[in-house]
Amino acid sequence: MPYKSREAKNANARKWRAANREKRLAYERQWRAENRQARNEYINQWNRENRDKISNYNAARRERKGDQYAIEEAARTKVNYRIRCGLWPKPGVFICTDCGSAEAQEYHHEDYSQWWNVEPLCRTCHVSRHSQTESID
Repeated sequence: MPYKSREAKNANARKWRAANREKRLAYERQWRAENRQARNEYINQWNRENRDKISNYNAARRERKGDQYAIEEAARTKVNYRIRCGLWPKPGVFICTDCGSAEAQEYHHEDYSQWWNVEPLCRTCHVSRHSQTESID
């Protein structure tokens, strides 16, 4: 069906994604499990080929956020260290606190100065939480 505008097409896509959330999440989980190695190789290759782009993005983010960037990095580092050491469970053992239907994949800091205060979220909910507060270039 042809759309009159890009906005109409995007609205229809959002509507479909909302109506088929469970089906889409199940498919994405299955695809990631079946293609884990190829996906990781692709990501690693992209990271190797785009180091300058990543570096520029991180430098711009540090400049934009100022001192807050250091606080955020310290909080992430502390949480990741505790996960690696086995002191904290990986977020995958929890259910997403926002949607309640997906397996959590990441921890979210509401306040980075309280690094221990985190919520397990699925990737979709984590992205939507951050898109409400900051724009990603």
